[in-house]
Amino acid sequence: MKSVSEHKVDEKYYRLLMVVSSLEPLKTKILQVLAHLSPQRVSASELTMLLGYSKKARTIYRGVLDELEKDEFIIIDRLTPKHFSIQISPHHPLMAMMIELAIKVGEDYSSRLHQLIMERKYHE
Repeated sequence: MKSVSEHKVDEKYYRLLMVVSSLEPLKTKILQVLAHLSPQRVSASELTMLLGYSKKARTIYRGVLDELEKDEFIIIDRLTPKHFSIQISPHHPLMAMMIELAIKVGEDYSSRLHQLIMERKYHE
């Protein structure tokens, strides 16, 4: 078995790991969900449902979304003062890597998230 020093480690994946692991758990979960849905945008209520929170909790994480937007990790399109769509930023190098990883190895999770969104729309 090769030692760690013998493996070629891609520094960009190490950076991604370090950045994501340093985030608050809620921020990490938001980015994971959005990366697996990319390029699809989700509403705040869809994101709330996918995160497993009640609709009342939206105000709790709204500040978190603002912070992720400030860091350019996500893009928020404010459609009205109370309605907006959210997506992970494909322009941020580390977020582009998260999207790439989700596409390459996260197909099952992506499919489940899309299924949950469709089920929610069907029941509305």
